[in-house]
Amino acid sequence: MMITYEKVNDREYELWEDDEKIGYLEWDQRQEAWVFWNTATDDGTTYFEDLEETVEQINDEVMIWQEENN
Repeated sequence: MMITYEKVNDREYELWEDDEKIGYLEWDQRQEAWVFWNTATDDGTTYFEDLEETVEQINDEVMIWQEENN
């Protein structure tokens, strides 16, 4: 499973797994953090202020999920 990040604008990125959109990252000014919105559950998960740190954390979580489910 490969996650790709497509920039929509400075405050939003779409996340794709292969050819399927799995959600999007949105900058939340009130929280001063990036929030991942999962399209399957419409749940938001708040991450970090730093985009690179957020992407790294999401990628790590995906890798752990893959290891546990394969």
